[in-house]
Amino acid sequence: NREMLDRMPDDARTLLLISLVKEKVEALDASPESEKLFEALALACGDAPPKELASMTRPRRERTLQSALATMSLRPVLSILVRTTRSNTAEVNSAAEDLFNHC
Repeated sequence: NREMLDRMPDDARTLLLISLVKEKVEALDASPESEKLFEALALACGDAPPKELASMTRPRRERTLQSALATMSLRPVLSILVRTTRSNTAEVNSAAEDLFNHC
């Protein structure tokens, strides 16, 4: 799975991970504060607005990878997102920590 993530284009990988984070955050804490923290993380990653996530279709290999990553808890998914982010790394790391600490 790590190799597949590393081979993915940056924007596709970020979108995949951000959508997983969104699902996990909603399952843990659907409060407005959690939504605000998630949106800050998505913005720091340079990702599409969260409302656009549901309308995106992914190739089969990405759906398979998403299924495998969905079994992970929030912390490992956030760690992968931080590790694989190529820009705004300090901002992404801070936003991810804020979100994790809140949830």
